[in-house]
Amino acid sequence: MPPAKLKDPGFFGGISHSKSFLQALAGSSSSFPDLKSSTFRGLPALWVSDEEIRALAEPFRFSLVGFFPSKRPPLEAIRKFFFNLKLIGEVSVTVLDSTHILIKLANDLDYCRIFCHRSYMVLNCFMKLTKWTPSLDIGIESPIIPIWISFPNLRPHFFAPRILFGLGELFGKPLKIDEATSVGSRPSNARVLVELDITKSYPKQVWLGSDSLGYVQEVILDEFPHFCGVCKSLGHITGKCNSVALSVAPTAAVAVENSASLGAVNGDNNIKENVVTVTEEAVEAGEVILPSVVTMGCPPVVEISPGFLVDSVISRSLTVPL
Repeated sequence: MPPAKLKDPGFFGGISHSKSFLQALAGSSSSFPDLKSSTFRGLPALWVSDEEIRALAEPFRFSLVGFFPSKRPPLEAIRKFFFNLKLIGEVSVTVLDSTHILIKLANDLDYCRIFCHRSYMVLNCFMKLTKWTPSLDIGIESPIIPIWISFPNLRPHFFAPRILFGLGELFGKPLKIDEATSVGSRPSNARVLVELDITKSYPKQVWLGSDSLGYVQEVILDEFPHFCGVCKSLGHITGKCNSVALSVAPTAAVAVENSASLGAVNGDNNIKENVVTVTEEAVEAGEVILPSVVTMGCPPVVEISPGFLVDSVISRSLTVPL
């Protein structure tokens, strides 16, 4: 007897929607502005208000996009991987395309736990994580990633969660504090994990307190990984990618790279990049041979099972379907 498949709640949490628009829209009303048909830049356009877009995106606020640069395991195996992590809430894993999946989580604790690692090994396949946003295009990595912010010599009475959250919020979206900060075992330094846009700059000092009882607090951010503004990828600086070669090559090319994990942001992320030329025959055959992906710097942090972290260097050649 074959094993039962894991039931995935899907985008809508298992709620079935009518296939008939007539039934779905009958008697419904909306507080948002009416949809408008128009044109934009010479294209037919459906105008949707910013308020409605934000409301539609709200159920996806704890979502991530997983990218498999070499090979994607079967969807059932990916779902089983996340099921075995013993998350607090439900998780939905659905396919976006041949190399990307949408991971929809139910709460901030699970979201923080998964996103903190930024990379996983799923059935011996390397998966990178990026933050989902309403404006994210599939295949483009978001520059918003978790970064640790340190507040050295923070005064002991300011180790309260409310204050630490407020300090993190000055820079981005606070995710969590480290264990030593939460129990007060390291009063010399407080650390907060915050979602930051690494394309921006941030202050090295902040004012903490009131006019009479405040002081200048030093701020130290972990070193940012490189982000290319041309190909919108983590792992190398602008101008050091294969975007120029891709634009002039007579045949298709696939760039293979691996970004550093959160634990590798303190060193230079030297990535060995490879480009493979894809002939028309290979495209027609439906497969592409990808070269090895070699991490020259600090390897990504990988969670094989809950609570078990290992460092892994990816170095292999795989055949993947287009």
